[in-house]
Amino acid sequence: MLKIDSDKQAELAEHYGVSSLPTMAVLETNGDAVTSTGGFLSAGELVQFLRGNESTMKQSLKARAQARTKDRR
Repeated sequence: MLKIDSDKQAELAEHYGVSSLPTMAVLETNGDAVTSTGGFLSAGELVQFLRGNESTMKQSLKARAQARTKDRR
C-alpha cells in the first residue's frame, strides 16, 4: 500500500483520477490501476471492496503472466 500527498503530487493524483480523499487504488506492478474507490472505507468495507474485485484482480494477474510467458518465447 502506498500513501501519497495529493497536494504535493498533484500530477500523480490526476494520473489516477483522484477526485475524493481518501482514494484507494489496486495497481498492477507496472503502475496501471486495476480498480479504485474513493472515500473512507471501514475495515469491513475494505475487505468487501477487495473481495468484490477479486476476479478483476485475478484476471489482471493472469493476463500479465500470459504476457510474460509470451515475451519469453
